[in-house]
Amino acid sequence: MSNFLERDLEPAITAVAPPAAVVLVGLRACGKESLLRHILKKLDQPCVFYACTSPADLDRLWFENREAVEAFLRQAPIIVIEDGHLAPDIRLTLSHLVNVNETLEKPARIFVTASTSLALAKGVRTPAEELIVEQQLWPFSTTELARNYSKDFVKENLSNLLVYGSMPAVVEDFEKAADFLVDYVDCRMFRDLYNLLVIRNRKGLKSLLDLLARRIGTEVDDGELSRESGLCLETVRRYLQLLELAYVIKIVPTYSQGLRRQPIERKKIYFTDLGIRNALIRDFTPFAERADAAALWENFVVMERVKLHDTLRDAKKLFLIRPQWSDPRESDFIELEGDDAVAFACRLTREQAEKHPKALTAYPEIPIRVFTPETYTDDVEG
Repeated sequence: MSNFLERDLEPAITAVAPPAAVVLVGLRACGKESLLRHILKKLDQPCVFYACTSPADLDRLWFENREAVEAFLRQAPIIVIEDGHLAPDIRLTLSHLVNVNETLEKPARIFVTASTSLALAKGVRTPAEELIVEQQLWPFSTTELARNYSKDFVKENLSNLLVYGSMPAVVEDFEKAADFLVDYVDCRMFRDLYNLLVIRNRKGLKSLLDLLARRIGTEVDDGELSRESGLCLETVRRYLQLLELAYVIKIVPTYSQGLRRQPIERKKIYFTDLGIRNALIRDFTPFAERADAAALWENFVVMERVKLHDTLRDAKKLFLIRPQWSDPRESDFIELEGDDAVAFACRLTREQAEKHPKALTAYPEIPIRVFTPETYTDDVEG
């Protein structure tokens, strides 16, 4: 982008003080490097960079003893490790760094970027990991776009966001978005998944992702996915876990408390970016002409809520609510934090929105909001 767009996550990152290390995680090309460089420019202190794509830099991240760790930390006030997910035993390396950093009179600021959660990294967890703060960066939220551009920009481009998603390169030029996304999926995403997640059955992974892309907005369970993808049940469960830790999908489980015969094994699986989903099935048909418009809208709203709560770090958990007697084409959602609960529903038209969501009749005390494309931007902060 010609101009940096402010990200809502920036205050949370800068608030992490030494000796802690910040690990900025998220999809490749979602803006991690741009955000980090923006923060470094504002900090205006000397820094050293290590790229885990470089064998020489990887060697420098291996320490023989405590003295070597100290020497590493004293190089500059700020140390940046890029593509940390590529470093063997990155979790243990960071544990060594923060453990020694805590003892220094002038501890260094440590920033790490990674395309997968550290939960995928090898190594045994140590007490020092309390000083390793993982921060999730998503593709742009509508709140971020409204703040950097305007609410009118979001309203005018809502259909584009529903088809092409909100990766930085996409928002910069929607006309070139389809080419970027197809290249991203074929040449970057799958390569990363194969290499980072140690995927042995590449054909099976593609089959599962294609199935998930065509089933957004539909409840599934692992058994169904196993039968339809041709993968064994254990492999399906492993791949789903890995895909979520690599930020490709978001799994929303069913809320079962207080409901009898609730299909608790069933869930909905969404894509963290709709552009990636539509690139997988090679369908960039305009939103107004799509047969899957309702599913796209539901995926969009769910991820906007995920982005909101992740940025706020308010610990709210998202669940699907649909008792067996409700309309299978309509799903409602509940957000929980302790005893505090709110709910929301996704509908395509104002007429559908005016009908009270049936699933929530089981929880009449919970307030609910209904989101439609027509009224959505009214609630977006600008």
